[in-house]
Amino acid sequence: MIIGACLLGVFSVSYGQSKVPDKETLKKDSIVMKDIFEPLVTDAVNNEETPDWAGLKSTLTTKYDAAFAERFTCKAKIHYYYYRDWPEFNAALVYYTNTYEDHNNARLLNKNAKMILKFSTDVKQLQEALNWSKQAVAKEPSNADYKQTYVALSSKIARK
Repeated sequence: MIIGACLLGVFSVSYGQSKVPDKETLKKDSIVMKDIFEPLVTDAVNNEETPDWAGLKSTLTTKYDAAFAERFTCKAKIHYYYYRDWPEFNAALVYYTNTYEDHNNARLLNKNAKMILKFSTDVKQLQEALNWSKQAVAKEPSNADYKQTYVALSSKIARK
């Protein structure tokens, strides 16, 4: 399934405050993606419904633990809502980035800031993205792309 292949790659990008996911986490994510998340999305799409996020979280909490369930469910929302529902996507991305992303990874912070820049009009979300962008620029002050993201976010916020 194309969705699964794309999502599996993204799920392996970051794992909270640990910089490198351990093999057990990678294995759990892969299993949950294939056995639980992909069928959930397929059923939801086929029935023209939104996935049962509470049910997913409950299943994962029972099978693994609450922390894993919370992180995975949030990341799953990011992937599900991408190109389906921008406000939901943006809310999930802001929460995930603030809660789980490695804030030492300037490239990742900048990527997420650009997503909010492109898809959000919410001032609070834009301000969060500006903060990530500021962190990225502070880590790599000579990176023109990071500076451009920061300037674009500042400008968009000033117009609000």
